[in-house]
Amino acid sequence: MLGASLLVTLLATALTIAPGVNPVELLSDPKRSPLLNSPTWIALGTLANELAVGGVLIGGLWFLRPPLSLVLPRGRPHWLSVVGGICLVFGLAPLADVVAELCRRLTGSELTAAKIVATAAKGADPLGLLLLLISLAVLPALVEEALFRGFVTAAFAKSWPLALIAPSILFGVFHLEPTQAAGTIVLGLGFGTVRLLTGSIVASTVAHFLYNATVIMVVRSSTTPPEYSIELMPVLVGLALAGFGLLLLIRERPAATA
Repeated sequence: MLGASLLVTLLATALTIAPGVNPVELLSDPKRSPLLNSPTWIALGTLANELAVGGVLIGGLWFLRPPLSLVLPRGRPHWLSVVGGICLVFGLAPLADVVAELCRRLTGSELTAAKIVATAAKGADPLGLLLLLISLAVLPALVEEALFRGFVTAAFAKSWPLALIAPSILFGVFHLEPTQAAGTIVLGLGFGTVRLLTGSIVASTVAHFLYNATVIMVVRSSTTPPEYSIELMPVLVGLALAGFGLLLLIRERPAATA
């Protein structure tokens, strides 16, 4: 993944550098990098990362040949379980935002993943928006769920708490940028709960895609910049929605895992 990021960074710099601009200065100033202010390059950078991880997963399947039913459980959950999973993840979103904001205040970071996504979503033309949805919603849902709720979760299958917590922490760390990593751990707990209660990565993949796609479209349609605030009411409403989703998942668990 790091190799893919470096390759895209060098390519973006080489193709977009203006005449007379020192490449070293461009690389040393993140705010001037096309990977942080160009919708196309933001999408391509993410696309390269996800394809790199996907390649590793495919290579692991080919070399290790693990039982697919164990590392990539693709049973078809009841539709109510899918609805429950979506409610759970979206309900945890306000709490994830609060955790991310607390991390931002602690680290003092101003260049956050949320800002980068907002820049890409607002500046993209229709074709660029499609590329963003593929690279920031479709591929992450497929690749990251296969990795964290598939391979990594299977490694902790004998312990339900570890199977939930360990992949969620690794899922957050995988995103590298501190504020995004902090919030992603919370979302990872949601995805992990969906995976464990349904016995399948299908519902968590659907919820992952819908969440990422919704964030992109909401940010794109917003007329105001992202606000750095902590509000209690959205968190309480979100937790109520998450609780409803959890009840649906528990209610349909026997049918989903049978």
